[in-house]
Amino acid sequence: MALSKTAETVLYDCQPLFGKWRLQEIIGEGSGGTVYTVTDGDGNVCALKVIAVSGEDETWGVLSPSPTHGEQVETYLDEITADIMNEVSIMHCLRGKRGIVGCQEYEVIACSVDGTPFRLILIRMELLTPLSRIMRQEEQPFDCTQAARIGADLCAALAECHRQGIIHRDIKPANVFVSDEGTYQLGDFGSAKHTERTLAASRHGTLAYIAPEIAAGQPYDATADLYSLGIMMYQLLHHRRLPLLEADFRFSDIASAVEKRLSGAPLPPPAEADEALGSIILQMCAFSPRERFASAEECEAALEEYLFQRRPRRKNLLHTKRAKIITFAVIVMLVLFAGSLSAVFVLPKLIPAPTAAILSCNVNGDGTVADDGEWMYLGGSSGVRKSSDGTAEESLCDLPMYDINLTDKWIVFSSPPSDDGQTHGLYRMNKDGSGLLLLDSRTVYNPVAYGRYVYYIAEDSEWHLLCRIPLSGGETETLGTYDGNTLHFYPDGGYLYLYDFGHSRLLRTDLKGGHPVTLLEQSLLSFCVDSGKLCFAKASYNETNRIFVCDIQNLSREGIDLNAETVTAIELPFKLFSFSMADGVIYACAASIGNAPEHKGVWRVDCDGQGLVRLFKSGFSVQTAGDRIYYQSGTTLYSADLRGNDVRTVKTNFLDKYGRIR
Repeated sequence: MALSKTAETVLYDCQPLFGKWRLQEIIGEGSGGTVYTVTDGDGNVCALKVIAVSGEDETWGVLSPSPTHGEQVETYLDEITADIMNEVSIMHCLRGKRGIVGCQEYEVIACSVDGTPFRLILIRMELLTPLSRIMRQEEQPFDCTQAARIGADLCAALAECHRQGIIHRDIKPANVFVSDEGTYQLGDFGSAKHTERTLAASRHGTLAYIAPEIAAGQPYDATADLYSLGIMMYQLLHHRRLPLLEADFRFSDIASAVEKRLSGAPLPPPAEADEALGSIILQMCAFSPRERFASAEECEAALEEYLFQRRPRRKNLLHTKRAKIITFAVIVMLVLFAGSLSAVFVLPKLIPAPTAAILSCNVNGDGTVADDGEWMYLGGSSGVRKSSDGTAEESLCDLPMYDINLTDKWIVFSSPPSDDGQTHGLYRMNKDGSGLLLLDSRTVYNPVAYGRYVYYIAEDSEWHLLCRIPLSGGETETLGTYDGNTLHFYPDGGYLYLYDFGHSRLLRTDLKGGHPVTLLEQSLLSFCVDSGKLCFAKASYNETNRIFVCDIQNLSREGIDLNAETVTAIELPFKLFSFSMADGVIYACAASIGNAPEHKGVWRVDCDGQGLVRLFKSGFSVQTAGDRIYYQSGTTLYSADLRGNDVRTVKTNFLDKYGRIR
């Protein structure tokens, strides 16, 4: 509701606010306050949230406690103001965090007019567009990707709030804002706790999204915010209608629909959501708090995984240190196959002879090739991109560029050390090659852009560190320390799967590296995770013609039982060199040693072991990017469709900067 004339007069008399800001027009009104645009003398424009607290609701037209008088009113107003300002000050400290509207400055004006005490709480913020305005103005429906991105951004904001002990309590489109960069941010803190204290005065503004336990006056926790967010996402993907409302509903039907929802009526899936996202939203909107996601972090991970699965499939190829491990593995195969060797092989000095080999050809991200449908992004001694039809080629950077990851806006890649040892690290840049940013200056392996972070292995003396850093830049988090041969991991469904080379263990941890669980104690040749499947092959030469497949959802804390019915063992007619997986299909490269000519090359097979077919007669690496297969034979990089047809030459003389064949 709007400020009363008396309160507004006091506010105008206090100008310039914060020493230089002057009121312009009202751009929003709600149960918790009024929002103005304000300008300074330099032409800058911001938003000003004004929360008024008084002892006489009818006089001031603002949120207020039950009418009392004298010192009791002053004391009560001070308590409420302190509660609000405590949350506002915390949000001020959290400015710059993902998903949170920046609170730039704030103050409290304490006044008394005609014996009536009141407080005006002023909060200056970024001027952003509320989601409610977009919902009213735009005719284009929201799609699943947009709704999931809104949910993930706001879950990140809620995670920060909940860590500070703040439960927002009032999540709705009017309190969600869109930045110029297209990110979604949560605002209107400060009034949340006060709104709860005066719920009877503001129920009409919050019941549409409120959690059942809050509406019933029962104890509640942070999952109440996830419920409200879920209802909002439901509305975005249900023809912008709240749950249980038909297409031809009348305004009077809203109260009935809300009452049914708050009474526990089951909700059908949102009409415009696919099955996967609809399932996530319904879990957020579960009537019982115990059936919702346990935390904002868990919900964010589910949404980010959903978004990741909707991206075009783009997989990694081996490079740098991994190539050295491949060299060793080939030597082991030669020794086992031939029995003895007359030639003398010298292992690279930087890598001690490992006790087990893992040769994953796709380390859950983008490798030498990435594809966004318009451009192919190619790594090598320098980065280039070619149009998908092959008619145009552009230089991106002079740095060696490997492990290419694509996001909606950026390219993320690793760059190995140059001849003088100066050029290496983890980089991010725009898709046209501009805006190059160094994220980590250490030697980096296998970066994976997953959600809002880049996960990667960083070299640190004799150790390898599993790390992550926000895509936007910032501080690096170390998630785990492993020996110098641990290189391979996969993020999937809110977990990290990692092969601990030194202990020959396949591990699963959360996205922060905590709570590690040993899934398998075996020396592995390769493993990969995709589409809810975990695939791996043993390192023993006599067993490299078998790929084991199991569903991630069937994994338990006891680990993987290779004899269980839930584990499929795919028997191959050849010895493996490496393999990758995409959309339930395995692409395998046969070893050049130990296989008959008719078994060499690149094969594909379904995860249930059916449909085995040889695609190419030669090739030692394969990945998928978009709707194409990319494979290398000799020094030439080829592409083909997913059935192995329409073969095209992508690049010749395809070597890394050390002159090694990729």
